Amino acid sequence: MERHFRDGHSEIWWAADARLGGYGPDSPCRLVVATTDPASLPEKATWYLATNLPHLDAPHATTGPHPPADLAEVVRLYGLRPWIGQSYKQVKDELG
Repeated sequence: MERHFRDGHSEIWWAADARLGGYGPDSPCRLVVATTDPASLPEKATWYLATNLPHLDAPHATTGPHPPADLAEVVRLYGLRPWIGQSYKQVKDELG
């Protein structure tokens, strides 16, 4: 998938659903691995994500409280986290 950044550049990322313990694409808690290099899994450019957004083909995808999401959507949403944290800090600093 191609991730587009605010400064105009883009990067190619790879993502996959994984299984570990009770996590997996069919489970209520899904495990996703996203990286810029699937061969070496660089520490600063690899994310291991747990999400409650169901896989499109999960048995509970249509009956659960959250809409199903493909891998690109999970990675896109997780990529927003730093911006949300930064905005929260700025507002908190302004309010005191």
